[in-house]
Amino acid sequence: MTFTLTISTAPVSRLPCALIDFGDARAGNAFYELGALQMGMFDADRGQLAAFLDGYGWDTGDGAAFARGALATALLHDFDLFSEHRALLAGANDLDALAELLFAP
Repeated sequence: MTFTLTISTAPVSRLPCALIDFGDARAGNAFYELGALQMGMFDADRGQLAAFLDGYGWDTGDGAAFARGALATALLHDFDLFSEHRALLAGANDLDALAELLFAP
């Protein structure tokens, strides 16, 4: 495990103000985290995902290509992102329909 201890440089105090764990930090495709956000925090609500993407300034360009990319990386997760939403997912007949259902902007 790798930790970084951040010390406040304020003149009043030189106390620890943060402990950052870089043990799980990775660099990779920005799409990777969208699956966890959409299926977890946003509870598969495309409106919340759209607001997040807009706030982040993410240009989704071709909506279908964006949705397919987001689904493709969501399927790469080591843990199951989808089982809590089985009823919603039943409406998709193929992967393109599933991508649109979950990630279309």
